Amino acid sequence: MRRHVHANNRLPAITWVMPPSDSRSLGLLIVSAGAIAIVVGLIVMRGGFGWFGHLPGDFQVERPNVRFYFPLGSMIVVSVVLSAVSYVIRRFF
Repeated sequence: MRRHVHANNRLPAITWVMPPSDSRSLGLLIVSAGAIAIVVGLIVMRGGFGWFGHLPGDFQVERPNVRFYFPLGSMIVVSVVLSAVSYVIRRFF
């Protein structure tokens, strides 16, 4: 596959300009995500998610020379939560 190259042997620059109204909502979304991340981080630091990683479906095998941990149940919970958050963001923004 060949790319078109301009006379000065450089690829054209790709620019993306957002209208002012969209940049404001994007900024609000980024600030909101940061605030949520801070709150979740504080909850984790306080031990609020001590149950996480010890759910049914989290496989843990310990042998004398091997330790294997596969958090399947926790990954399913994370997937469902992130899917719900993604749905809400796409629905309202």
